[in-house]
Amino acid sequence: MAPHVRARRGLTRTFQNLELYLELTVAENLDAAADASRRGTPEWHDHVIAMFDLGSVLSRRANDLSHGRKRIVSLARSLVTRPVLLILDEPAAGLDTHETEALANSLREIINEGVTVALVDHDMSLVMGECHMVTVLEEGSVLAEGPPSEIVVNEHVRRVYLGGEN
Repeated sequence: MAPHVRARRGLTRTFQNLELYLELTVAENLDAAADASRRGTPEWHDHVIAMFDLGSVLSRRANDLSHGRKRIVSLARSLVTRPVLLILDEPAAGLDTHETEALANSLREIINEGVTVALVDHDMSLVMGECHMVTVLEEGSVLAEGPPSEIVVNEHVRRVYLGGEN
């Protein structure tokens, strides 16, 4: 299915490697996504801008932003499509502690807006702190699945991923 078709059906994603139009402004990046999906409304678009505090950078080129701010613009660009399901691929990659905390706050707000979020990330603090359900994969197969409280005590998961003794 073509990306614009997926977007029109309410499925959108971010990429581990930033996929922004670097020469376009933040506003143009957001508008391009909104136009492709045809799902959002002007009110929703404005809500996303406010949610991520992007009003002051709308006229700046994406290339002129910090790495953390580019990640936020990428997330906002996905969200202006008003998705039903938002898949985030390593959204915390390259973020410092403060930026990761801001990302976690944004994820909570997105979920409160009724969007289902599938988070793929190696930042265990983010995953364990924000996810209701965790699926752990090992070489493409499900190793464990359950709430974070069960995952952190799973011996196989601890050994393979969380640094438990072998």
